Amino acid sequence: MKLDRALTVLVLLLLAVALLRHLSATREPGVTP
Repeated sequence: MKLDRALTVLVLLLLAVALLRHLSATREPGVTP
């Protein structure tokens, strides 16, 4: 079992989601978490 690989994928997904949220929030200043 490659736990390190799974953790890396999860981290990359979290970073991607955070980046998308940041971009969408920047496009629409009215939207706040």
